[in-house]
Amino acid sequence: PDAEAAERFVAALAAICRDCGVPASLSAVGIAESDLDRLADDAMKQTRLLVNNPRTLTRADARAIYAEALAGTAAIQPTPSS
Repeated sequence: PDAEAAERFVAALAAICRDCGVPASLSAVGIAESDLDRLADDAMKQTRLLVNNPRTLTRADARAIYAEALAGTAAIQPTPSS
C-alpha cells in the first residue's frame, strides 16, 4: 500500500505540474547537452547537500541525472490524463 500511495502521489504531483505549465525537462528551459558537464561539476561542489545524502553521488551519477532531466525522462512516468 505504501508503494501504491507513493506512485499515486507522484502521478498527482506530475499532473499538477503539467496543468500549471511547469516545464518537464531542462531542455524546455534552455539547457543544452553542452551544459551538462558544467552542471555536474557544479553539483559536486554542493558539499553541504551531498554529505546529507544517504547515497554516495559521483560526478558520473550527477551527469546522468542531469541527462535524464534534459530529456525529461524519469523513473516513474505519469499516465497522461484523459
